[in-house]
Amino acid sequence: MARPETDLNAPLIWNTKAPRKTKIFAWLLFKDRLSTAVNLAHKNIISSDLCTRCAMLPEDSTHLFITCPLANKIWQRMGVLPHQADLNELWDAPLPQHLPKN
Repeated sequence: MARPETDLNAPLIWNTKAPRKTKIFAWLLFKDRLSTAVNLAHKNIISSDLCTRCAMLPEDSTHLFITCPLANKIWQRMGVLPHQADLNELWDAPLPQHLPKN
């Protein structure tokens, strides 16, 4: 019997002190199970997978949280700037100077 793949995000999510709802949301995000336009269009729930905020690209999790211009503005205001369009990079993004490390 083959061993299941090790999920590197699981300990990062489930071992945090974040509220349970936040952990569940993060788990759904990294498993690509959020109700993004791409996922809803794939299930034939909606007809278009374009982002309703920018109408430029399909709304998948990466677009919704990193590459959408609106998401980018939010990250900039918080002082966190993901360097690549990769959700996994969010774990390694440096904290802004004004936030406490813990």
